[in-house]
Amino acid sequence: MNEIEKRDNREWIKLVLAYLSYKKRRCTYEALAESLPVPVLPISVAKMYLGEPRPHASRVVNKETGQPSEYKTDQIAEDVLNPVCPPIISATELKRKVCEWKNCYPLEAITADQEFHWGEGIKFAIDGIKSHFYLNGAASISVLTFIGQTEDRSYGLLIAMICFAIGALAACYCFRYAYETQLQYGNAGVGSPTARKEHSKAKCFILVSQILFTLGIVFSICGFLVVL
Repeated sequence: MNEIEKRDNREWIKLVLAYLSYKKRRCTYEALAESLPVPVLPISVAKMYLGEPRPHASRVVNKETGQPSEYKTDQIAEDVLNPVCPPIISATELKRKVCEWKNCYPLEAITADQEFHWGEGIKFAIDGIKSHFYLNGAASISVLTFIGQTEDRSYGLLIAMICFAIGALAACYCFRYAYETQLQYGNAGVGSPTARKEHSKAKCFILVSQILFTLGIVFSICGFLVVL
């Protein structure tokens, strides 16, 4: 197994553990092993991927006992010690549930071509956020320069300048929440609820920046018609 295959397996296990933790469910070693992008023997799952015994990883259990193997009581999550639902024993069911929860496709369905296009998409997203900052910032400076060179005053131009300035600030906040999103995805996996919240915040701020730029254009036109 090469490093890329190991990485894909690790990413899938992070996602499965996030799902099990969020839903307070369990799955068997066999189900997890067979669901991997590159399947391994059930005995290899704990040794190669689950790491040290800890509550977060204790939801992967033995099919017979319903409990994780070689774990002490204080290393097992409370909902595993006192389970409500039976563990997921089918790899197909596990993949379906996890992917429905994440609203995605299994990792084995991801191709190199898709990874390339997603990477390019992120580059375009970064350039898009930068363009919102530059457009609003440059427009604010332009309006301010015009106001400073004319004796006539217009509330429309003043409001436009404020819209552009706040729009540029909103783009900065978008960068911040985009950073938080990637940090949470990296730390907790793609199923992280916190990462999704940060992602939504980034989308909201870029939308605010777009709306304010549009309003700034409208008020600028109104202001110029009054002054000229």
